[in-house]
Amino acid sequence: MKIIPSIDLQNGKCVRLQQGDFRRQTIYDDSPSAKAQEFYGEGARDLHVVDLDGAREESLKQNTAISKIRHAFAGTLQVGGGIRNQSQIEALFALGVDKIVLGSLSILDSDLTQSFISKFGFEKIVLALDFKLVDEVPMIAIKGWQETTPWTMWDILERFSDQVEILCTDISKDGMGLGPSIRFYQELAKRHACCRIQASGGITTLEDLYSLNALGIGSAIVGKAFYQGKLSVGEAVECLN
Repeated sequence: MKIIPSIDLQNGKCVRLQQGDFRRQTIYDDSPSAKAQEFYGEGARDLHVVDLDGAREESLKQNTAISKIRHAFAGTLQVGGGIRNQSQIEALFALGVDKIVLGSLSILDSDLTQSFISKFGFEKIVLALDFKLVDEVPMIAIKGWQETTPWTMWDILERFSDQVEILCTDISKDGMGLGPSIRFYQELAKRHACCRIQASGGITTLEDLYSLNALGIGSAIVGKAFYQGKLSVGEAVECLN
């Protein structure tokens, strides 16, 4: 399983939110590019970057910071947050980004999303499907996690081929250090065994990673646990390898 550190950008700084709430923010580092270089030095070969300002305003806001991160991180870089059209995707590719993460767009316009997958390839597009568990049912949230939709995770996945790569985040777990929603990932792996899955939200311990790995989850995105020193990239990579 791949270990993917996360860098959330706001006003050019590394921040973490609790449960996607912009009012519950902690600033961890003034230099995202230095943090990216640090993660690479510890053994990470994939990096997840979110433009939080872009996610809220539906436009790219952190291109300068992303460019600096690209130069600092030699591995695979995926970026999401507020991406709505082809020109934005091409602008990120021009910065050297390897994968584009599409969130709200993949929910609100699956046809356009599918056209991007066809144009750029399955290996270049990641669908970010954020959800809240309501009576154990994963209900999709959009627009920077601020709006819950009437669709379930299973409704959305029916629209796409199992060749897609999906990034699933349980909003209730994100930034809370409570561990991932294992029962959800069990169900996801059972229903869509062929999908490439990135798990996100609440991953804090090596035991969390072992549990996800045992389910066949391909990647785990970790944020706050790395920033708070509860888990290190080096030990996570070493133990899973």
